[in-house]
Amino acid sequence: MRLTRLTPVHGSYNLQAQPPASRDRVTQPDGPNFSGPDELVTIVVGEESKSFIIHKEVASYSPVLKAAFDSDFLEGQTQTYNLEEASIEAFQLVTQWLYRQAINPVFTADEFDSLNTLPINTILPDTAQQKIVARQTHLIEAYEIGDYLQLPRLQNLMLDELEGLRVRWRTISVVSLYDLYERPSQGYGLRELVFEQCRYFIDREFFTVENKGMFPKEFLLDCVRADRNIHSQVDPFTDKDEFRRRFHVPEE
Repeated sequence: MRLTRLTPVHGSYNLQAQPPASRDRVTQPDGPNFSGPDELVTIVVGEESKSFIIHKEVASYSPVLKAAFDSDFLEGQTQTYNLEEASIEAFQLVTQWLYRQAINPVFTADEFDSLNTLPINTILPDTAQQKIVARQTHLIEAYEIGDYLQLPRLQNLMLDELEGLRVRWRTISVVSLYDLYERPSQGYGLRELVFEQCRYFIDREFFTVENKGMFPKEFLLDCVRADRNIHSQVDPFTDKDEFRRRFHVPEE
């Protein structure tokens, strides 16, 4: 299962000549009932110290935040929690999920309608490509925040969204491979997904000396090992149950 046309764009890769496909979503829990509508907490995010003021009930979906805000420590006394290493854009996605168990699409309805009229093989405008690349980065960061806050359903939605970008817009976040391979103990399902997206859909002519700077050495070695077992594997990109089994974080 290989695609033969590949266009490098802004640190990602656009794959051509495949129609969009539908995808299932993980079943999500009901939203908050706002039993304590006046109970608010503050999450201070990033180097800019941006304050997200949200309902405590919503923040308590995270066992980490619930324990902190119910404790006798500083976070419990001030009802404030610091996430200095998170980006504002990524935590915006986290906040959207906390309230709705869903996130806003990468494009507005008008933008989507405009892009959807383009022929399949047309390269997207730079502004659209940049939005997709930025969304990939923020999805990956949100996944890592979900790992820290113990929100596996959030993590799984971020994985589904990354795959949705590949399916709908033919884009893979290759540049994230370096960070994911540098932190092998974190984000395993995420790294596995990006690895398999690259292995399945990027032509091997790009895995050459000329382009060696695009891919970590460990990635190339893993490709060789995985290819030895390719005939015994179920394709996770056509079998949704296999996709969930291979990449999703256990939710129980």
